[in-house]
Amino acid sequence: MKINTIPNWITLIRFLLYVLILVVLLGNITWLRPYILPTYILVFFMDKLDGWVARTFNQASEVGQFFDLSVDRAIVTTMLICYLYFYPSVIILILLIANLIRDFLVAGVRQLAAIKLVFLKAHILGKLKFITENLSVILMAILLSYPNMGSYGTIIHESIKWILVLGTIFGWWAFGLYLRQVLSIKQK
Repeated sequence: MKINTIPNWITLIRFLLYVLILVVLLGNITWLRPYILPTYILVFFMDKLDGWVARTFNQASEVGQFFDLSVDRAIVTTMLICYLYFYPSVIILILLIANLIRDFLVAGVRQLAAIKLVFLKAHILGKLKFITENLSVILMAILLSYPNMGSYGTIIHESIKWILVLGTIFGWWAFGLYLRQVLSIKQK
């Protein structure tokens, strides 16, 4: 089992950088807020880097995939929670809950797929969910970095809501397709 690999170290550093973002936000360290956006963008590109390094240098592992996916979910979920703290919104709260439920159900479908020895290939809808989710988190990072944006802030806030709605639709649709794929296969 490969644990001490370069991709896992990249994921760990990415996680620690994100913890710094949380400390700045929750500690209300206002003079560091302008650094939230560039730090999040670095975290985002490090997510791409760890996967590339794992594939290019044959360091991919189940532990690394689990670690990377767990950090991804933790980052998106805590960012949504922080955003809700600073910008309370019933719609975003409902979307957060819907996405958390979906994530738990997807974990169950993955486990069922593993029992049936089925490989679930990523669906385009899952990728679209990922893209919309990350776009909304980048927009959140902009608002959290620069909270006094006036009418631009309102436009960004409304955009976040609609992008999250779209991402939630993509995510649930992809979940339905994954579930149908797993349930349609007879266990051997």
